[in-house]
Amino acid sequence: MLRLLREARRSLLHRRSYRKYILYALGEVLLVMLGILLALSVNNWNEKRKDREQEEKYLLGLVEDLEEDIAGYEFVLRKSRIDLDALNSILQALGEKERPPVSRILELITQTMDTHSFNHNDITFKELTSAGRVMLIRSDSLRRKILHYYHQTAQNIKFEDLNNSAINANNTRLSQNPNFDINSYFSYASQYPEYEKIAEVSPLDPYPFGESFDNPDLLFFANILATEHFLMQSNRRAYRQGLSSAIELRKDLSVYLSD
Repeated sequence: MLRLLREARRSLLHRRSYRKYILYALGEVLLVMLGILLALSVNNWNEKRKDREQEEKYLLGLVEDLEEDIAGYEFVLRKSRIDLDALNSILQALGEKERPPVSRILELITQTMDTHSFNHNDITFKELTSAGRVMLIRSDSLRRKILHYYHQTAQNIKFEDLNNSAINANNTRLSQNPNFDINSYFSYASQYPEYEKIAEVSPLDPYPFGESFDNPDLLFFANILATEHFLMQSNRRAYRQGLSSAIELRKDLSVYLSD
């Protein structure tokens, strides 16, 4: 092809057909420009195809991470429900004239001595943001929803950490009260496989569980549990909100990927 073009150019120059030569030269330039534009177009198409493949890969990764988040939220909601029911039972028992045996109260206490934390999976999101690839997601509304979900989840985790720290601090206050033998609480923990006996168990003095709320030690105990009840409820509200957001975002991602 190039050989034919060169021969045509030489023929025109030899015959001194300058007008035709100029037209030919313009045509040759135009042909080169069209070739360049075609090459750029193919290259752009190829880059867009790669971007779409990357976008799909990241979004599928986010869906998988959200599946784990949903399972994590459901787990902490189940566990915190058990703890909350135990606290409710203790507080209700303390308000009754005929209270259950001290052993039953201590058994319930062992269910509230541990805190539970939501295990967030943000591997794909961190990869997406650290690589500066957020703009690969073509939908502005979907991109905003993703950023909002992970920002809100990070805030909820900080909030959960503060609440759990307060719960642990309350348990420490309770253990440091000389009228509450924390070792005795753990004597009932041996019934549960997830607990270990962490200290020598000393005999339990049932004081002050048989007293009225006029007794300052019993009031101290009830106030500690009421505070933990409030903090657990606060965590559960955050878990429910997070679960709802995760389910909604997973649905939005699935719809977008199916289009």
